[in-house]
Amino acid sequence: MDEEHAVALLNKYAKNEELFKKVLAHSVAVEQKAAEISKEILDNGFFIDVDFISGASLLHDIGKFNTPKGKELQHGVFGAEILLAEKLPGEALVAARHLNISKEEIDTNNLDLPSEEYVPETIEEKIIAYVNKLFKEDKEITFEEAMKKAKKISEEAATRLQNLHDEIEELRGKA
Repeated sequence: MDEEHAVALLNKYAKNEELFKKVLAHSVAVEQKAAEISKEILDNGFFIDVDFISGASLLHDIGKFNTPKGKELQHGVFGAEILLAEKLPGEALVAARHLNISKEEIDTNNLDLPSEEYVPETIEEKIIAYVNKLFKEDKEITFEEAMKKAKKISEEAATRLQNLHDEIEELRGKA
């Protein structure tokens, strides 16, 4: 998925210009950081699908356009539905799994999500989910700030984020 097609899809589902610009700015920031990390991983001798990461990074929050007020946590599920309808199953998995929320956490905390796993599995999904946590809108935050946010959610969320961080840092050759 090239950038032009991804942006056209975002525009297709955007409800208004303001939300389109906000989601696009965040998604471009995530895509750029994911590209930087992907290059480091490639340079360290590991294969990853950089083109997929680029397109999926741009589309990971497409569900924000169809998420009813009060259901913001479900934006990944709504995004997956959109992307499946667009015949983009890999990108749909990224939209759902970038939430990085386990079925156990949903059930234990009665989160407003269908009781399923929303945890990234492939390295491409992990990079996007990890990088997404390093941004508040289109502004990059430190890993420590991301961990503070995760700990406010739950210890399990913080542990998953730390595990993503450790795995990606190892692939980058920084561990």
